[in-house]
Amino acid sequence: MKYLQIVLIAFSISMLATSCGSDFGESVDEYIDRNNLETKELDEGVHIIIHEEGTGSKPNPDSYIEVDYKGMLTDGTQFDASPLFRTLLRNVIRGWTIGLQELGTGGSATLIIPPSAAYGSSGSGPIPGGATLIFEVKLLDVDGSSRPTVAEYIAENELDPIPLNSGVFIIHTVEGGVERPTLDNLITVNYKGTLTDGTQFDANDNIRFALDDLINGWKIGIQEMGKGGSATLIIPPTAGYGAQANGTIPPNSALVFDIDLLDFE
Repeated sequence: MKYLQIVLIAFSISMLATSCGSDFGESVDEYIDRNNLETKELDEGVHIIIHEEGTGSKPNPDSYIEVDYKGMLTDGTQFDASPLFRTLLRNVIRGWTIGLQELGTGGSATLIIPPSAAYGSSGSGPIPGGATLIFEVKLLDVDGSSRPTVAEYIAENELDPIPLNSGVFIIHTVEGGVERPTLDNLITVNYKGTLTDGTQFDANDNIRFALDDLINGWKIGIQEMGKGGSATLIIPPTAGYGAQANGTIPPNSALVFDIDLLDFE
């Protein structure tokens, strides 16, 4: 049934895009007038209706953002949606780059974007050429600022970890053997990595690494574990990936790793 719905939607878009008087040729101004909207005009013909201003600093084009969004054509046809989309703001269409700079974390808005600030005359996937786009957006996070810091994470979870170098903390759950690995060792581990809000970004079982190739938080923490031991490492951004995003890890993220040290050699 879901496949049939997708086929029917794609067919409807194709037919409407080629018909005379199609809504997909509707301009931003025509859409605003037809719906009797009050908007704020931004650069490049983008319009915004702010529902919630949000808090904290607003993003800039170099910010790493997390957004909940829904994208529609001017006739209401939804072409895309995601409850959690992560990216650098400069990597999205111009309409987003312009509009989202008006919001703080937690802010929400409707963006009305002309083709020239979206996908132009060529379109993209289910989006016809020349389409004005409507996005309902909520800015969930900017550069990891909404997540607990290491200190906040420890306090909120009432933890009693052991402090190590460089702001790293460890909680031993299984002590393991007496001998400890060094930076010269290959380690074999099971691990799970999460952000301090509980979002899991990575996990692996029975995987080998050269300890000296890993982030500083691992280099510090793993050397405190014995073979067969298990521990939780709580790592500040300065001992993790710092101010740079890494895959699905936002910039300036404190990291939490649950690790089983299976072996080292």
